[in-house]
This record gives sequence, structure tokens and C-alpha cells, in this order.
Amino acid sequence: MAGSRTPGPLGGAAAFMEIDEGTLCRSTSPPPGSLQGGDAGAAHNVLEEVAQLAKKAAAGLGERMIKPEKSSGVNADVASQEHRHKTEYRAASGREVQSAHLVNSSSVSDLPGYVRDRALTVLLPANQHKAFDDYWKAWAHDRLAKAKPGEDVKVTVAEWEKVLNDALDSVPELRGRTADTMSFMIRAELYQTLGLKPDQLIRLPYS
Repeated sequence: MAGSRTPGPLGGAAAFMEIDEGTLCRSTSPPPGSLQGGDAGAAHNVLEEVAQLAKKAAAGLGERMIKPEKSSGVNADVASQEHRHKTEYRAASGREVQSAHLVNSSSVSDLPGYVRDRALTVLLPANQHKAFDDYWKAWAHDRLAKAKPGEDVKVTVAEWEKVLNDALDSVPELRGRTADTMSFMIRAELYQTLGLKPDQLIRLPYS
């Protein structure tokens, strides 16, 4: 489940993600065991476990939302591009296929260097995009409703990351490889691209 993902530092041990201008993003989750220590038997068991998990995971949306002539043919989990290039790549109108921001602009638009049109987005069917956004919007409205009059309501980056992961998990069509890859991309945007820290405060939408 997305909500149970355990945050860890991005770096050498992080899952590999390759993004190029051709809009693809491919990510695989780190194996549940460890291959360190030189134990061939343990390594074999871990690889078997990973293979079984992969069979159970729902297939990613991949490049189904991209125009056929723009497709790379790679077995990617999601298709991604800078928001400003969405029309060039999406396979249908914005009423059907939409460019979904991984981290909502309303929480980070005031950060130095953030440009909404240059943020990496994922092509999603309109209904799934709306369902993803509706979850974190409802969460924000609920938090604000509980705030004291005049209170400047903010959330930590780690807390908001969990809300976005829960939002992914709330959409049945995204669960599995699509949600896992989008979760990885959210982490990369928050902690690498934007350079935020888990305990740093950011703006709550609608505040």
C-alpha cells in the first residue's frame, strides 16, 4: 500500500529512475531483502521474492497515454514529461488525458526556482487524475477546518509526502507499479529537485 511505504534517503541505494526528453520514466522498487554479504543462497531467495512481487503488482499505465508516434516502445511504468510539453505527447485532448503534477504546485510555488510548467508530470486518464487530486484536496480542507482562527497552517514535507502517497493508493487504477513509480518520482522531486528536508514546513493548499 502506498501509505505504508517507508521513506529512506535518496542516493546510491535508491531505485534507479531514468528520465529523458522522450518522456519516459522507469523505476523498480528496491528488493525487500539484501544482496550484501556474498551469500549466494540469500541472493537467490531475494530474487525469487522480487519476481513473485512483480507478478502480483498491477501493470503500470506505461505509454498508453502517449501518441503512438511518440512512443519509445520501452516497457515503462509511467510516461512523464515537463508540464509545458504535455500537448506534444498526450494521445488525446485534455478532457481525456491530463498532465498530472506529482507534487501539487499550490504547496511549492513560492519556493525559489520552482516553475510550474517545467515540473515533471505524469500523463493520466482524466478520471484518475481527478481522483488523485480530490484526495489531497479533501485532506487539506479537513486540516484547515480543524485549525484555530487566524492560524497559519503548514505541514512538514514528510507529512505531505505521505498524504500524496495515500492519494495514489486511494485510486484503484493506479495501485501497483504506477503508484510505486509515481511515489518514487514524488520523493525525487521533493528531496532532490526542490532540495527540501523531511521536517521542513511547506504551505498547505487553500491556506
